[in-house]
Amino acid sequence: MIMKKTIIILSAILAFVACNQEIIQPEDTSTVFNITITREGDTKAVKSAWEDGDVVYLFFSTVAAPNYVKLSYSGGSWTSTKVGTFGITVDGTMTAIYLPYGNSETVSADGTNFKFGNTYTSYYLKAEKAAYTVSGGVVSGTLNMVTPDGLVQFAMPLTNGTTQFFRETAGAYTLSEAHLTPFAFASVAADGTISNETGYSAGDPITGYLYGEGNARTINFSGILGTPGTATDYAFSFVNNMGTVATYDDVTYTLSGNRTIAAKSAIKFPLISSSAWKVPEPEYVTVGGIKWAKWNVGASTQEGYGDYYAWGAIYPQYRYKEDDYKEGSIGSNLTTDKDVAYQKMGTNWRMPTKAQLEELAKKTDPWTYAHPSTWTTINGVNGRLFSPDAGHESEGNLFLPAAGSYQGAGFWYLGTFGYYWSSAYKESDTANYLIFDDDNHIDFDYIYREYGLTVRPVHN
Repeated sequence: MIMKKTIIILSAILAFVACNQEIIQPEDTSTVFNITITREGDTKAVKSAWEDGDVVYLFFSTVAAPNYVKLSYSGGSWTSTKVGTFGITVDGTMTAIYLPYGNSETVSADGTNFKFGNTYTSYYLKAEKAAYTVSGGVVSGTLNMVTPDGLVQFAMPLTNGTTQFFRETAGAYTLSEAHLTPFAFASVAADGTISNETGYSAGDPITGYLYGEGNARTINFSGILGTPGTATDYAFSFVNNMGTVATYDDVTYTLSGNRTIAAKSAIKFPLISSSAWKVPEPEYVTVGGIKWAKWNVGASTQEGYGDYYAWGAIYPQYRYKEDDYKEGSIGSNLTTDKDVAYQKMGTNWRMPTKAQLEELAKKTDPWTYAHPSTWTTINGVNGRLFSPDAGHESEGNLFLPAAGSYQGAGFWYLGTFGYYWSSAYKESDTANYLIFDDDNHIDFDYIYREYGLTVRPVHN
């Protein structure tokens, strides 16, 4: 069950700047390119102007694959590089493609089609079948670069200016929404016709790409809007897969909003620290009279690791060091504004108290735990399994994955130790937590607050 809140999504409407640049670059004694490039002025996009390093790939109807021209932007002007040995002697049409995250791509031939080595589920700019003329060895024409119809873009902030929320890992982030369909450039045919990749459906995950510098750095997503111009209850799912192919460490955040999203607009999402971002709300299992959530904050299965949080933080970080701890000197147990379970799951959920975690670790004598548990593996994930109270067997077992911890800029003890925060203050720089391992050891202790630990909430 996923709890939905109606919020207003902040939007940033950023206009493309129309940009005219002439390229007059001798390639050999027979070919000079005199090309004017424009970007449509009414396009809204996250990336809104040419930047150093941008490359436009140019294909001519009279030139066979895989020969083409690269137009490279630097210092406010363009230069051209001819790839292959060919001349252009007759008028025809030309097609241009700009891939914002594919500036280093190499063109290959698929029969008579021009293709790229990689697929990018992102927006692109195109000028399809633009006319050119040849006179005295000079190729002249205009490329009006436009975006595909129905385009809508989204930007997830990577930082709030003081804290960076996510690691800069390529391909680690996806976005999905029932009204959005991923799209990607596929090929240019010999006659200049552009084709997109097929096989995508509405709601499929869209890969995010890192963009920008410093505090303006974002994770950008692009998709085709199925019903542009209508007010719809949008429910976005943002997933951080930690840069791995495994699913147990996927972290899911959801955002809902009732507003109009128009094609060719750009939406800037709230910071991940905002309470507008929620996580999947679980059912619970009763152990020791306490209603424990079936999964960690940020997970969506019992074996999922979920996200890692410094004590008192309601957002993830890419690094967990003393210098990055922004919660200040909290001198008491956590209140709801600092309780990540309350902020991300809703008012029915809390981080466990000291007494609640001590209940799991409690011994009836030096050798026996009040709540027997077993070290086991579920769907390839190690952890500790607790049996529910009598009469609550239908709720299933309580499984706590051994998700380790996040210290500094790396993970520690994945698969061998479990570390779970309580809401309990210990000292000025420490807080209480539950620890267990694969050797039937369960204890309640304290640790530095800046470390990233997992959270298993309790239900009111």
